[in-house]
Amino acid sequence: VQALLARAQARIAVHEIEGAGRDIENAHSLEREDTNGLCEYAILLRSRGNLNSAVDIFRRAVKIGGRDDAEFHLGVTLRARDLPGDLHEAADILVRSVRNPATIPSGDYLFAVGCTVDVLSRLERWHQAEALLAELPADRIPAAARYTLRARLELSRGDSAKAWRLADDALGELRLETSADERRNLAALLHDLGRYSEALVIWESIIQIRGFALQGDTPQMGATASDMRRLLECATRLGRNEVVLEVCRKLRTDGALVEGAFEFELEILERNDLNAAIHLLDQYLAVHHDDRIMRLRRSTAARAIGHNE
Repeated sequence: VQALLARAQARIAVHEIEGAGRDIENAHSLEREDTNGLCEYAILLRSRGNLNSAVDIFRRAVKIGGRDDAEFHLGVTLRARDLPGDLHEAADILVRSVRNPATIPSGDYLFAVGCTVDVLSRLERWHQAEALLAELPADRIPAAARYTLRARLELSRGDSAKAWRLADDALGELRLETSADERRNLAALLHDLGRYSEALVIWESIIQIRGFALQGDTPQMGATASDMRRLLECATRLGRNEVVLEVCRKLRTDGALVEGAFEFELEILERNDLNAAIHLLDQYLAVHHDDRIMRLRRSTAARAIGHNE
């Protein structure tokens, strides 16, 4: 079991996600009461959107014991599932975890604090969230991240002006060494504040830092698919078609397909360059022969430039 789990982690490191998933499933089938195997299997289920089963398995892992981060993962999964009662339980778990960093996986502390603040905000327990942020050591939460979290908190209770000022403070704390996760959180905040130009600059900086090696939404694996979608959305809102087209071209060249990127690119080309749109559709239809909608769009584009097909 442990050998399969170790191989799964090695495969994750080189982006072999399907193979890693098979190893984790095989490990779980061999030993259903191994805490490590239970947690890895529950994480796999969560990544596939099977939150109910993931919650049940994390609960079993917590009951058996032997893995410090099992309860933290349960809290994160309850937050994602958000059934009645889930957020209250998640809040209690996550607050405990944040106050005991040894129970949080290495590198996930900022994510854990963000989840905790989010859950407390959704429960309108804003004062508790403020008090928690105030008690966390300065060396654990960089200044840009702290301002971003405080701004997110103010935005959740409707004080956009204060959130705007705190976002300015966060921007002032950005450094070359600021991590992609910190930039990602700030860019998402700026996007939600309607500050798309500034958000776009940060999304582009994340892509430059991390590259285009996409696989799912795991930040450690590079610029995530969500990063790309947010970048494309920002650029589209600003009319920065050249940015959208360059990113989409780069994604296709690198084989890093992102859901929605094809549509972003096609819509722009249909408005501005029908010949290029037809060429893109030809590439798409060479793989997706039976997509009747895209065949219809290709025919429409061809007729618009005088080609009868």
